Amino acid sequence: MSTTVLRFELPPAENGDLAAGIRALLERDDRLHRALTTNVKRCDRLAVYIDGTFAIQAVTVKDDGDVRVHASFEWEAFYGCNDLRRHDVEKESIPGRCENGELVLRIWFPEPRSTADEL
Repeated sequence: MSTTVLRFELPPAENGDLAAGIRALLERDDRLHRALTTNVKRCDRLAVYIDGTFAIQAVTVKDDGDVRVHASFEWEAFYGCNDLRRHDVEKESIPGRCENGELVLRIWFPEPRSTADEL
């Protein structure tokens, strides 16, 4: 399993709401968007990201500094003809932490599946 770590300067709370501040930050900064959608091949080996579908669904922040970001995006895979097309919505739940004035998100990506032992 590979891990991508993203660090952001912790934003000010929007109207006293840190979760809203983090959500606004992640909607402006495209690093999370790029990290998730450029690894779309983990969904299907022929998958491609559908432009404009990335969205932050929710952000939760606990009193102990733990953060959870819920995001989604759409992808599709084309297998050669119109009736062999797959489309899906990938939903991600990304853990993070507020520490030392930073928001630190850790995204785990599974290793690509090996078919070496298949005949």
